[in-house]
Amino acid sequence: MIELRKVKSLQNVISKWKKQYRNYPPDSEFGIVTKKLEALPKNATAMEVNAIIGNDSWTLVWCVGCGEYVNAAVQFHDEDSAVCKRCLEDALTLIERADKSHCSTCQCNQFAEPPMSMES
Repeated sequence: MIELRKVKSLQNVISKWKKQYRNYPPDSEFGIVTKKLEALPKNATAMEVNAIIGNDSWTLVWCVGCGEYVNAAVQFHDEDSAVCKRCLEDALTLIERADKSHCSTCQCNQFAEPPMSMES
């Protein structure tokens, strides 16, 4: 599991942009954006990248749970599996509810208090 913050590695963003639009001619709109991104200094900000690209979708994290761009998330397996805090909390609530309803019907005592130790 990997923690993702609002701004992904900007060098990673630029690398992904170049990979996605590598087949476009240098004088095309995407080629021009690529040149501008490559000219950015290593310490460029997300705002600078967003201004060149024209939106912030490349510098934010997309949550697969709610389908929104979010400031922070966790990534489970691949980059298309990021989940935000709100969705994780909702999922945990569902899991806890399922566990409790399961145990109320099967009597497995999963949520019972452990027996007290007789050792002194």
